[in-house]
Amino acid sequence: LRMSPHKSVSVVVLALVAVFFLSAPCHAYLPVVMMHGIDGSAQDFAPMVKNIQKTHPGTLTLSLPLFQGVESFLPMEYQTEHVMRYLKNLVHNNSSFANGWHLVCHSQGALLCRSVIENWDNHNINTFISLAGPHLGQFGTDFPVLYNITTEEAYLILYTPIAQDTFSVAGYWHDPRHEQDYLKSCRFLPNLNNVLNDSITPSFKTNFLLLQQLVLLGSNGDGVISPWFSSMFSFWDEHLNLVPMQDQPIFTNDTFGLKTLYNSRRLSYSYPPGVYHTDWLSNFTLYQTYIEPWLI
Repeated sequence: LRMSPHKSVSVVVLALVAVFFLSAPCHAYLPVVMMHGIDGSAQDFAPMVKNIQKTHPGTLTLSLPLFQGVESFLPMEYQTEHVMRYLKNLVHNNSSFANGWHLVCHSQGALLCRSVIENWDNHNINTFISLAGPHLGQFGTDFPVLYNITTEEAYLILYTPIAQDTFSVAGYWHDPRHEQDYLKSCRFLPNLNNVLNDSITPSFKTNFLLLQQLVLLGSNGDGVISPWFSSMFSFWDEHLNLVPMQDQPIFTNDTFGLKTLYNSRRLSYSYPPGVYHTDWLSNFTLYQTYIEPWLI
């Protein structure tokens, strides 16, 4: 069987095109690691894993099976140490993480993930997405195991050494009416925010600035994080007036790199109204609008 010269050329061209598409690598999405909140579990992120696979098929996803249920009440420093050890082992033994990866964390888990980021030298986390994280602390008792105490008396309990040594929330309980007690007795969050003059850790800022993107998500309909705008690095002053992120000392003094990320356009924040605390984990519209665009 003989072909005409024109048909022969067409066959060669088609063959070359086929070889190109077979050899050209398809787009590979970066891995996504997720961390649940207080009293939660890895299963909390099951809806988001499903959404990620729907929009970005083939993405390597992992919801961390660590500090679930009552174990999530253990001290934040202890959780930081063990989560970081687990992630280092995961990343160093899996080539899929070589080009970077994303971290999506909810509630207390977002604060825990920020602690991991600041403590991890030379990490290659690309994007950190914080879902309703109490980054400037919690000052409300709509929170697990805090239902039986009031905000007026909570600091007397939570700022004691025994509470600081045993209870995660004590490490980020922030009573703005007792700011000096917070700075003196609360061990985790003031240290993480690098605001203690006698224990500044330069590497916290260095490590935080390794992020390519920080995404902050929260809502006035949260119902759990109080004030809800703690998730935006805003908080109350001693008179319970809102002080926005840009006027917070952590920002103006750039204590761990927040201002630098903002000025370099690597900080994004959104606060759609009426979003309940756990809606971020399961609502597809929220995922598609505020989370999915960053998972590239």
